[in-house]
Amino acid sequence: MELQHGTKIVRNLEAISKTTARVEARLEPRVGIKRILQTEARVFLSGHEREDTEVRINGRVVTRVIFIDEADSFNSEERTNNFSEKIILSNSAMVGEIMATAHVLEAKVVDNTAQIADAQVQFEITLLGLTAKEVRFLSGMTGSLEFRTEKVRVNTWGQMVTSRFEVEERIDLDKSCEGVLSVDVIPTLREIVVGEGKATAKGQAIINIQAVKKGEEQSIYNDHIEFDFSKTMQAKFLKIDDSVLGQVSVSNIEIRAESKDSPQLVVSAELEFKGFSVTAEDVDCIADAFGFSNHLELRTSDIESLLTLPTHHTNIEVDSNLAMGEKSVFITRIHSVGQSTVSTLNILPVNDKVTIEGALSTNVIFECEERQIHSHAIKVPFSSAIKIEGVTATHTIQAKVDVTQCKVRARRGRELLVDARLSVALSATTQATTRLATDVISGEARAADDSAILIYTVADGETEWDIAKRLNCPLSEVSIQDGRVFIYRQHLVNF
Repeated sequence: MELQHGTKIVRNLEAISKTTARVEARLEPRVGIKRILQTEARVFLSGHEREDTEVRINGRVVTRVIFIDEADSFNSEERTNNFSEKIILSNSAMVGEIMATAHVLEAKVVDNTAQIADAQVQFEITLLGLTAKEVRFLSGMTGSLEFRTEKVRVNTWGQMVTSRFEVEERIDLDKSCEGVLSVDVIPTLREIVVGEGKATAKGQAIINIQAVKKGEEQSIYNDHIEFDFSKTMQAKFLKIDDSVLGQVSVSNIEIRAESKDSPQLVVSAELEFKGFSVTAEDVDCIADAFGFSNHLELRTSDIESLLTLPTHHTNIEVDSNLAMGEKSVFITRIHSVGQSTVSTLNILPVNDKVTIEGALSTNVIFECEERQIHSHAIKVPFSSAIKIEGVTATHTIQAKVDVTQCKVRARRGRELLVDARLSVALSATTQATTRLATDVISGEARAADDSAILIYTVADGETEWDIAKRLNCPLSEVSIQDGRVFIYRQHLVNF
């Protein structure tokens, strides 16, 4: 008996490392600082370098403060700090590409004078990568035996799909606009359409701005626009039945002001798509075998692979009424809302439903009845149940939540009414076990049947293979007629 084997490389995508980093930024505006109103930051990743188990993540942190200057005007200052963060991989089985993502955990001014503001930005870097395992399976046999094969579907993560592309939009500013304090671009992915040799990422991006306008007195206001984007990426390895899981982030933002009939802000953003393909391949593996002279025992091995559901995209509406407290100042006017983020996510999958809990954090700049400008950081908890067909408690859920809109109104002087919209992308994966035959053991001798003819009555549901295995005869000699099998030791007798 000779055995023939095939091999298959199975890859799984795993979160291989997560680390917290910090940068310190010194901001030195040309005008004096009277009071800091808002601190925000964004992390832009430029790439990574890998050598053995060491990965170095490169990027920059842009820190921005909005403040009242010595002339009692609204102003802002920005500082860029480059960083290079070293991460040691604990999993030596890593292969192929690594995908890094980063988000800001906290940005704050720890000390300031009239000339400088020292800020600290804490951010988190997550590394995703592929682990590989070679699977060996039994594909054929020769000898005094019969075997049958079946196609076994094996799911595996494939190659990385990446692309950078630029988008540009014009925003009509208020005619009384004096300047722009901050610009933020938030892309959200809606779907990824896979075709032969290509994938198209479709989504929506939102540009949020904070600007200053002049009236009887200076004030800050928010404005935003929404636009759709679509990017087709060529990837020869993609098949039409594959899927791609990934996300879109901002790698660079540039702005310029133009003034024709009315002031305009031109925002150019470089967006980057990063993702991995997921493919299912069939392997021809022996499913059963029997020997004519000896009993055969198949040895099997279980391989773990990931099953993925299509990424689910939806919006969550957050409405909340926050009481400021009796000792707080009396709010007469909301000026603007700063950069809004989501933190402390808790995700609970159950049958066909995912409950997502978290907190929306933002900063509100407002005016009190003494006409003084204040700022206040708020945190709004939220909880939402999202229906996703096919999700069970065994699924692992990866969530990307972006704040696409946040409005705050004052009521009764000491209450804040928060109205926000969150864009949610949920990816659900679960471990799937696939059993493959890997070896065969020859066991006890089978008793010979020397009878000249054998008649067998077919039971319900039995196949020709079942009968050949039961009667220990070649499959080619089995033919079912009228519910019975007649086997003559030299030839098949037909009735």
